[in-house]
Amino acid sequence: MTASIIAGEPIADVFLLDRYRAIPTMVQKDFLQPVDDILDLDSGRWPENLPELGGFDGKIYGFATSFGGGGGIYYNKKILKNEGLPDPQELQEKGEWTWDAFLDIAKKATKDTNGDGKLDQYGLAINSSNFVPAFIASNNADVTKLVDGKLTFDGDSENAMEALHFISDLSNVHKIVKPNQSGSWDDYITSFNEGNIALRYGEGWEGGGIQEHLGKDYGFVFIPKGPKATEHSNVTSLSLWFVPKGANPDAVRVYVEYLFGYMAPEGEVDEWVEQQFADEKSLRNYMEMGKFMKSKDYDGIPDFGPKISGAWDNIIAGKETPETAMKSLRPVLEGLLNAAQK
Repeated sequence: MTASIIAGEPIADVFLLDRYRAIPTMVQKDFLQPVDDILDLDSGRWPENLPELGGFDGKIYGFATSFGGGGGIYYNKKILKNEGLPDPQELQEKGEWTWDAFLDIAKKATKDTNGDGKLDQYGLAINSSNFVPAFIASNNADVTKLVDGKLTFDGDSENAMEALHFISDLSNVHKIVKPNQSGSWDDYITSFNEGNIALRYGEGWEGGGIQEHLGKDYGFVFIPKGPKATEHSNVTSLSLWFVPKGANPDAVRVYVEYLFGYMAPEGEVDEWVEQQFADEKSLRNYMEMGKFMKSKDYDGIPDFGPKISGAWDNIIAGKETPETAMKSLRPVLEGLLNAAQK
């Protein structure tokens, strides 16, 4: 694709790409053109948050006809019922689904159920690469921010550090996180599916796999709000349609009409999506998440994700404090960001 754009003859007038693969680097290299002057974005049929999710530095480059889905908290209804714990869905509906409520449930769900002196039921299982950015966002913070048209590191801001301390305490103070004994990245998934984990982060599309193991005994809610947040959050990697430099504007407009023509009628949900959830409220939560979605743009920066995930792993394991980890990593991450945005 990039070779054809450089040659001035893009092989397509519109193409679908993960946002982080296009933004910021393809915009900064002048491979894409903004759609503000091509499409009527004030027509009222576009998602309200299109400027945030499709935009970069004041222009809109990516578009979609709708936004839904993302990541939330899966919970084991059987464990919560057996332990006499509140249902997160009910807490969410009352505006009480917060870090404190999340922690209280996880602490009370962590126990030795068979009396052998060893914990065999945990409140939580974690994969740092998705759990940590979700909770940073849930405290009104982000891993990166835009400054003068460039992504800069912001994962050590006051709000982000508060999230890192909360996450560190889950494992090292409260000891409610199941250790990853298999060493596999997906240990948190298999552990939850075995039925001895109360809570875990997960994307909406993972629900079908959970059903195979837990039946309908699970729910799906928003990420709980941190103390600095006024609303729920949802950080994910999303795909958008982009227009390369040299594309035919008329062809772009024709394709947009085609996309809108294939949208499900209002109130209807794709059958596959519906099958991922055990109940209507969980499905509704998933669909509502598109209204407060944020993108992980740093995923497009080479080596950034592995570097920061490694630091997060050390924090969770108690090998480093949040301050030590972020202080030593900041210059490394700044270097990666600068190198990718020359």
